[in-house]
Amino acid sequence: MHIDDVFLDLVGKAPKGLDEIVGDFRSDNVDWKRARQYLVKSIGMEGNLTDQIAFAEPHLIAPLRETDTEAFADAILETFRSRLAYWTDTTLPDGYPIIGRVPGRADLPLNEYAYWTTMAKLGTPVDIVLTNQLVASIEYMTMPVHTALRGGITGGSTDYNPGSQLGSSVWVSVAPMLMDDEQINRLRFGKSYDRVEALRYAAIMLAHEIGHMALHLGHPWTNSACVMRPAELLDFATWEMSLDASGCPIGSDPQMKIGAAKIPVW
Repeated sequence: MHIDDVFLDLVGKAPKGLDEIVGDFRSDNVDWKRARQYLVKSIGMEGNLTDQIAFAEPHLIAPLRETDTEAFADAILETFRSRLAYWTDTTLPDGYPIIGRVPGRADLPLNEYAYWTTMAKLGTPVDIVLTNQLVASIEYMTMPVHTALRGGITGGSTDYNPGSQLGSSVWVSVAPMLMDDEQINRLRFGKSYDRVEALRYAAIMLAHEIGHMALHLGHPWTNSACVMRPAELLDFATWEMSLDASGCPIGSDPQMKIGAAKIPVW
């Protein structure tokens, strides 16, 4: 399905006020104070603070000065802001912007997480969606720590969907695996992937999201053997090499207990 057709339909059906939760980073018009409030809330929902800090600290652009929630949120937000700004003027090899208007095409919010999650919440009768669209954005809503560290890049998400078989659906973007871009490459620690590797990493990402969808598992931040522990930034190669199912059975961590993650209904 062509993404423009999907999003033209989606924009027409989007609930009133949806754009009010979308941060307009393309025009440098983001309410970062408001975003911070949601980040603090997200940190509180993501389990043990010490474990989250251990996961995130190596990837912050400035040193963490304190180990409380407020200081952690400030450090993550500074990293988020710097890396998100990169997309405001970055182009593809054809000269067109990675995120922005393209001549001859409608100006659609293809990169906005809020619209991808709305696709599910409107009851689209699907369980899995795959896309090659880069999704990088900021919303005034709960934001995962690992997504903020990447500068708003979402590789995949599990969202409430009343039209799916399990009450939620998954979407995964293969863009972070396939793109050849300066910042993407930095977030992959200089690694480049061939097509076979990229599709394998996309499959692992899909397995991660199905763990959320089917078993409502969370993120066991300190156990790198777990597929439910997010990749560090976009380093999917190291993520894959560390996986060991025998080292991460169901119930081995509070976040690996069935039902640990609550999929919000809104």
